[in-house]
Amino acid sequence: MYAETTLGLQQKDNALTVAIEAVKRNGSNGTALVVNSSGVVEPRSLTLGIDSGQRIEVLSGLKDSEQVIIGNLNGFQPGQHVRPKVVVQNEAPTEGGL
Repeated sequence: MYAETTLGLQQKDNALTVAIEAVKRNGSNGTALVVNSSGVVEPRSLTLGIDSGQRIEVLSGLKDSEQVIIGNLNGFQPGQHVRPKVVVQNEAPTEGGL
């Protein structure tokens, strides 16, 4: 006999989070590629918080209105002009909190 459970260890309301694939991590710090208002890729240093496995909390270095690149970050270079494609994430809480 067995059972499945979900255990929420930490939860924060109104936390700024991004998909884990958007961040190159280095401990509690990281880097994301941001697309500015002119469509130019810029690297951004981040301070990171709670990691849910799918999303990671951004404590500083990013505003909630900014667009980040998700996925193959090695396929983009700072200064490169891009046309962003907006991906709508599910706003419901994910398992594990955040």
